[in-house]
Amino acid sequence: MRPSAIRLAALAAIAAPLLLAPRAGAASQPAQLVEPDQALALETALGLPQALGYGVSADGRRVVLAAATRNRSTLFLTAAGARPGVLTEGRRWDSAPRFVGDTMSVVFVSGRRPRGDEAETGRLFRLELGAEPEPLTGTDLQARSPAVDPAGERIAFLGRQVLEDASDLEPGIGWDIWIVSADGGNAERLTGHPGDEGPPVWSPDATRIAYTLASGAGRDLAVLAVGDGGDPVVLTAGSDRPVRGVPDWTPDGGGLAWASGASCDPECPEGGFDAIHFGEADGGGEPYPLLAGERDLAEPRFRPAGSAVGELEIAWIEADRGSRRIHRSRLERDGNGRWIAAGRVRIVTRGAGVARGLRWSRDGTRLFALHEAPVFPRDVWSYPVTGGRERITDTLFADIDVRRFSRPEGIELERDDATVRAFLYRPASPPEGAPAPLLVHVRGKAGDAWWNGFDPIVQLLTAQGYAVLAPNVRGTDGRGAAFAALNDADWGGADLEDLVALTRAARELPGVSPDGACIFGVEYGGFLALAALARHPDVFACGVEAMGFADPRTLNRTLDPERRAFVERELGPVRGNLENYRRLSLNGEADAVRAPLLTFHGEEVPEAPLAAKSDFLAELRSRPDYPLVELYFRGDTGRSVFRWETDRGANYAFFQKVLEFLSVHLQVN
Repeated sequence: MRPSAIRLAALAAIAAPLLLAPRAGAASQPAQLVEPDQALALETALGLPQALGYGVSADGRRVVLAAATRNRSTLFLTAAGARPGVLTEGRRWDSAPRFVGDTMSVVFVSGRRPRGDEAETGRLFRLELGAEPEPLTGTDLQARSPAVDPAGERIAFLGRQVLEDASDLEPGIGWDIWIVSADGGNAERLTGHPGDEGPPVWSPDATRIAYTLASGAGRDLAVLAVGDGGDPVVLTAGSDRPVRGVPDWTPDGGGLAWASGASCDPECPEGGFDAIHFGEADGGGEPYPLLAGERDLAEPRFRPAGSAVGELEIAWIEADRGSRRIHRSRLERDGNGRWIAAGRVRIVTRGAGVARGLRWSRDGTRLFALHEAPVFPRDVWSYPVTGGRERITDTLFADIDVRRFSRPEGIELERDDATVRAFLYRPASPPEGAPAPLLVHVRGKAGDAWWNGFDPIVQLLTAQGYAVLAPNVRGTDGRGAAFAALNDADWGGADLEDLVALTRAARELPGVSPDGACIFGVEYGGFLALAALARHPDVFACGVEAMGFADPRTLNRTLDPERRAFVERELGPVRGNLENYRRLSLNGEADAVRAPLLTFHGEEVPEAPLAAKSDFLAELRSRPDYPLVELYFRGDTGRSVFRWETDRGANYAFFQKVLEFLSVHLQVN
């Protein structure tokens, strides 16, 4: 048990209330320590609240957490050592909570709507504790990523107008920076660049807003003076290093730090790792690398107080072999007037785990972040500058026995021009003399990597006796732009060979069955699963594919413009690359498939049009003796395959079918 942690009471019907207080007048009973004893089941794996975002009060003592619970997101208010309180219990999504100035009121984004309004539009709301949420924006404006100014008077946010006739919108206008009073009123649009702007960040004196905007390199960093009607200052104009994530201001408002990637055209310098850059907020001088190395760096955050005059302190997140760790360093000026790291770099979070959402308390005495590890889910933690750590929330049900969770081992292979890695999860308590059958679990969207975090489905599978291989083949992120570009224009080529090599290596390890394996993939992972069954029929004994595709050319043609742009960044436009698209297609290769296949489709899932694999499936259907199982999601419920918190019922049905299929074709001894 963790006495400092606050467990969120589960809103799902399957969970028992946690940290219950005794009824008034009840006889006092001596405390009993009870060891958790429950193994993870499908109902509990999908019923766990999933932390999505959080806000910290001005005094750093309270946290408001947005957590997905069943088919909605709820806001909880909590503090170290206190019971959590439920702030919202709506039937819609409540997210992105932020405290307003020094008050205890909260601004957040919600999908709730007025009575009789059938359109679900994300709007800004303000909630005074003990009262009902009040809307700050109307239903004609979608909102996300709110940022409250330091004085608590105004809220900047990303907004997009909702009109009955989309042709009324200005061409190319998407998500822009808007501003509204914290007390409500008419919202004002501040920007109108082509493409989408990034989340706004207020300067310490609340006179300027920093944000990113679309550019030829990917994204540029801009600073806009609020209220003067002038043009923004673009700090990275002409740079070939795209800006990643959200920037941060120095405490005096004179400069900004941001994560920046490398252009890979024609080559990625030094592997193209994301570095932390610094620039003067007025655009003077050239931006320069502040922190760099042979790992991806992200989320720079300046300590708002506590540094000596002429010094700064910065925290950031650094990727390292599947983990994302928080680091801190003092900064000082060098002989050229540039900031450089000084003294020892402190590693705030050690060991396996993934941190994100990094921020300082206003007084600079502690860091906050969402943190997870293989054996515990994502929660809010705080890290005092004096050392130590404290878990603020705990979303894992109290009766789940974490001793039954599997801790992954690393596999690394040298493959021609790339070193590829994977995590191997073994059953925590394997039966004597019975090797575990291997399930190869491929990530979804192209480029997505497996991180050393918590995955309840992987833990569920290992609890049922499977060994799970989580491969990071060439093309995945977290290891620099050069590695991410290794499968450009070659989906299903060398990345598939990496996958097969890792599978064969895992089958040679003690405790893993050397006979066959099953491959399971969603979206791009589904494409690799189909390619593996067709091009390496001797390696895999069965396959599960969901919302994938078999023909990249048809995928390109049937996607919306935003998603098509992603495919063309990876494979190039069809025009001029038609022969390569044909080479990558699996159409005509279904006759080579021997292993049974379970495949899922969705009626209205824009990320995964069925047309992109219909010809391949038709080839399989034409074989009267082939064991093909097809299942359909109605409407848009298939999106739960990508993000299961959007529809837990549909996702439960999905995984139930997957487990049934595995029990037949990948039996555990």
